[in-house]
Amino acid sequence: MPTAARGLGAVGMAATAAVAASVATGHLDAGTDHPGFVWVCAAMGLALGWRSIGSAAGKGWGSAVRAGLRAAMYLAVLAIAYLGGVAMLMRAVRLRYHGPFEALTDVFGQCFDIGRQLYQLDLIG
Repeated sequence: MPTAARGLGAVGMAATAAVAASVATGHLDAGTDHPGFVWVCAAMGLALGWRSIGSAAGKGWGSAVRAGLRAAMYLAVLAIAYLGGVAMLMRAVRLRYHGPFEALTDVFGQCFDIGRQLYQLDLIG
């Protein structure tokens, strides 16, 4: 059921995700970023804010902080997985893989490389 808490949680998380994605694109290697990455992260933030943050309304500050941190971690994992999947698809179009299993296992390698690029102290702090 739509409530004001879910709506504000969704809008707030979408705005936070869009700002974080626009800052994070500066730390990615050339060719890694995706032109619609900010909008995809905003959509992920909208969904996570609605489901995770909005459902914690009325349960106290501790529950709200836990829900916000959990949603932020989910967003980070989903954004890195999205970029890893896009990188894998770009390589698959160029026929860099010998089979589908190699392409699927390379998603994890791509996610690890992108996560390493984004693990910067000025981005985290």
